[in-house]
Amino acid sequence: MSREKDIRQQCGQQFVDGIYTCWPLFILFYRSINIDDKLLIVTLLTKTFIIDRRLLISHEQFDHISQMYLSLLIDKQLNITFKTHLLDLLPFFVSLDIDEDLLEDKRKKWSDDFCRTLHIFTADCFPLKSSEFHKGTQEYHDYQGAIRKILSALELSSSFILFELLIWMLCCEQNHIFEDEILSSINRFIIKLNDHNKQMNLLDYIYSILFGKNILFRIEHRLNALEKFILKMLTSVKKTTLIEFYKKYIS
Repeated sequence: MSREKDIRQQCGQQFVDGIYTCWPLFILFYRSINIDDKLLIVTLLTKTFIIDRRLLISHEQFDHISQMYLSLLIDKQLNITFKTHLLDLLPFFVSLDIDEDLLEDKRKKWSDDFCRTLHIFTADCFPLKSSEFHKGTQEYHDYQGAIRKILSALELSSSFILFELLIWMLCCEQNHIFEDEILSSINRFIIKLNDHNKQMNLLDYIYSILFGKNILFRIEHRLNALEKFILKMLTSVKKTTLIEFYKKYIS
């Protein structure tokens, strides 16, 4: 059984490597105006991830494929129904900014590109007010599906990028329609981190929001943050982290 598994793994890697190597030949598909062509290329990429998702990181076509993913996320020809399929791949792509198999300068560039793309994606695809879509409509279900996939990616990847995005979404509204789901997911994310330094970074970020050190957050955003999740976050981190936070900013 072990030998058969090794053979399947080796053949799978060779198969995926062959697909990635030929990726430039697929450019007509993901630049096509036909949505079915684009869906085909997304499905193909998804299948390669099922076989061996780590292979892409070290492959020569990494830049080509990762930039294709970003471009599809903000492709204005595609609706949120299609882009929800793209979010299935989010846990992999969002974790690249902390992947030590990537060179530091490459991680930094990817992180910047990805943050910018995510904000464009949410601005283009999500409503200004979360209550804009009526419950039971296709728009509502698409919006809910996208939010849930982002939350799933947050918990699977422990991505600070997604954490920042979700905090921003919560702070922009007095009452977000999916607020309870988002807060529950963030709480699980914080507990799962189980790392003093990472939890401290989160508290530092929240502190920067509350005390006006983050220029993206206006006074109403800061009040929303204080009301919605500060207490929950403080009670979710390790006791040692909480003590250090108090010493750093209060003592």
